[in-house]
Amino acid sequence: MDKKLASFLLHLKKIGAVQIAPLGEGFQFKHHEKEPDAPLAPIKFHLCTPDLRPEGKLSPADVAVLARFMVNEVFRRKIRFRGIAGLPNVGYPIAKAMAEYAYALGVHDVEILRLEKIVEGGKRFIGPIKNTGSLLPRDTVLVADDLVFAATTKEEGIEQVRVQFHAPYCIVFFDYDVGAREVLKKLNAELLCVATIAQALDIFRDNGEMTAEEDERCRAFLSFERNRRLQTAA
Repeated sequence: MDKKLASFLLHLKKIGAVQIAPLGEGFQFKHHEKEPDAPLAPIKFHLCTPDLRPEGKLSPADVAVLARFMVNEVFRRKIRFRGIAGLPNVGYPIAKAMAEYAYALGVHDVEILRLEKIVEGGKRFIGPIKNTGSLLPRDTVLVADDLVFAATTKEEGIEQVRVQFHAPYCIVFFDYDVGAREVLKKLNAELLCVATIAQALDIFRDNGEMTAEEDERCRAFLSFERNRRLQTAA
């Protein structure tokens, strides 16, 4: 792994942006709205600033670094795009930071799209695009977010963007790698990520930032969820 990326992952752990649940406890994600009996996650990331969520641990400078890694991954793949649609709410500041970094690299025509967030009956949905800027129909738009688990919001975001534009890619910083890539592939969309959770666990473990028990518990959860989801989708 790139040393700068490894250093940033350690930084995220040290500032409290990575939370490990005590033994016997866990965290709920969006997919629990549809799957209330699904296993709770032993690890959760808070990749936003405190103004978006009280548990957010990132500074604006951290968001900028996160976005730079994401843009570099897109450029590494030689992907051309005209817009970035950040999924609400965490993805929008990331999309803005991505566009700013792309501008600094000489790409001056990137539009930032904002998608609505709809809450009905205690459930959250991604709504239509609020703004289109100077984009033309079928321009390529990246769908961006901080991380992906089950890909529910990514599916919704891609579908909303595709009402007006071309959305063949979704870019995230972290991928839990439990089947989201396969889900998006069925939509003819490709998932791009900077790092997987397993790669982050390697860094945390090798640098003494988590116990062997925590590492084992997190990996067991990831393996179980991936097998469960792939078997369900088969």
